[in-house]
Amino acid sequence: MLFHCLLLSSLAHTAVGHGFRQVRVVSGVANEDDLKGSDESGFLQTGLAEVSEVKQLSERAANLQDELSKLTSDELQAQDAAQQSDENTFAKLREQVGAGQDPDEPEDEVEEEAGGSKGNSANTLTRPSALAKKPDEVEFGLFAKTFYGVDVKTNSFTIDLVMTLKWFDQRVVALIPAGLDQLTLSKLESEKQIWLPGMVITNRDIKRYDLISTAVFIKRSGEVFKVERATAIIRTKYLLDQFPFDRQVLPTKIASHKYMLKDVVLKPAKDGSGVKKGLMEGESYSFVKVEAGAYEDTNGALKKSRGVLNITVDRIIDKYTQSHLIPGCLLMMISWGVFWFPFVAPFITPRLAMSVLTLVNFTYLTIKSALPLPAGAPFNWNDVINRTILTCMFATVVLNILSEICLHQLKADELARRINNECKVFLPFITITSLGVVLSACGRDGYMSIEACSTFANIWLCALMTGYILLTFTRIMSAMSKNRLKEVALVK
Repeated sequence: MLFHCLLLSSLAHTAVGHGFRQVRVVSGVANEDDLKGSDESGFLQTGLAEVSEVKQLSERAANLQDELSKLTSDELQAQDAAQQSDENTFAKLREQVGAGQDPDEPEDEVEEEAGGSKGNSANTLTRPSALAKKPDEVEFGLFAKTFYGVDVKTNSFTIDLVMTLKWFDQRVVALIPAGLDQLTLSKLESEKQIWLPGMVITNRDIKRYDLISTAVFIKRSGEVFKVERATAIIRTKYLLDQFPFDRQVLPTKIASHKYMLKDVVLKPAKDGSGVKKGLMEGESYSFVKVEAGAYEDTNGALKKSRGVLNITVDRIIDKYTQSHLIPGCLLMMISWGVFWFPFVAPFITPRLAMSVLTLVNFTYLTIKSALPLPAGAPFNWNDVINRTILTCMFATVVLNILSEICLHQLKADELARRINNECKVFLPFITITSLGVVLSACGRDGYMSIEACSTFANIWLCALMTGYILLTFTRIMSAMSKNRLKEVALVK
């Protein structure tokens, strides 16, 4: 209190001195000859008001000095101690103001805004088992809630995933209020107050991860549960050599973005992993099985413990059959119809046009069937089927032209009609046999590999076509010889 009195006394003395200076200034101005009339009177009134205030301050200062003179020596020592304490307080306030801190703000709140209290900052940075020099074990579960389709062309698929993590950290017990067995923390609260393993989906597409919700549960037993739901576009490399009879494994991989294998080890939980019933309904794939596991991944200096959820699916062949296989077979059968047209001169153009147009239309279907595949897709069953049908259609065009040459150019009418009738049976035979072998052997469970089946189909078609064409040339030569003999006999 004495310090405050002294401060007030000093202020009073300062005010008195300032007041006397004001009086001198007023007096000096009042003696000027410039002051006239009402202006001079107003100025003098202001000076008198200032003198009155100075007089009041002087009286208050005199009263304070009388009170100080009556204090004993013990009271003065007590007041000196209080003054020293007040000076320390003011010094601390000046330091806080100089550091940009609000003097009325508690120190604990400032530390929390800087990233957590001093007591919890070590808990957020240090692993629970760091002092024991052993890795922390994190149990994980991955549950596929919704599936949004496979994009083979971009090697990706979209999924709505629930990730569950569990680990032990006895330090979290101090955060649970008395009377509660567990406490729920938000994402921001958990990052400030407890240690987190930093698990992320590692094979997600860049900037294609949409976090929906996060919750962290801490228990008095030291168990920490984290549940996170997100929608992500996952990148993977599809195996397309069996397309369209392919089976794909859709992996979702997780790992710590911060800790290596020696720090954090993942372990699949007994519960929490799987897929929702009817996950693949309405998709072009059917669900086969789901598996969750963990493995160690070493790539140079990068050594991680990774968890993975593998969803195995089979492509549904119905759409491929309806949109490609059946239209292709129909075009093939239409091309056979050229040999059922009347075998006379006016039908040369319709016969040739039909055989060529069916070939062109099926070429368009082959391009359309390969659109879902990326540019670097390997040779697959779809290519084998398309090539087999195209080869048979090309054989139709060749044999049709051959029969027309025999009829109109070589004048071998009997042989031409025979070839036309034989093709009504021969072309369906080579098409059905070659395509039947391919369709019976295709797929991952077929009795021949794709390379062996493709080679067999090529050899089979080439052998039949070559044999028939050689036989036809032999008969053409024989027919031409007979025609020359008839011409010689007519000349004679």
